[in-house]
Amino acid sequence: VETETIYRLRADCQNLEIEREMDEIKVRHLKMERDELVSQLDKLKEESKALNNDSEGKSREMIEAEMEYDMQYVRQQALIEHLERSGWKPPKDMTSLTKHENLGDK
Repeated sequence: VETETIYRLRADCQNLEIEREMDEIKVRHLKMERDELVSQLDKLKEESKALNNDSEGKSREMIEAEMEYDMQYVRQQALIEHLERSGWKPPKDMTSLTKHENLGDK
């Protein structure tokens, strides 16, 4: 009876060792998968940051273009008013210009 118990206990120990080794393999696979996902996340963060920087640059360019348009519009209106005071009559198409006509209404 004692030898039988010893063999069963040894078999149980071997089964436990096999389970532990299988768990270690699973943990290694999970670590590798985690490392791959972390790497992908880092790449996506970099891409997102680059896109945000690009978007901010485009926004700045758009604001600058709108400011330039506004300045040109004010300059044109001032010139038209000056010429009108001097007795000049602008063509109809020139007096019908509205602010941001080409850019759409703000």
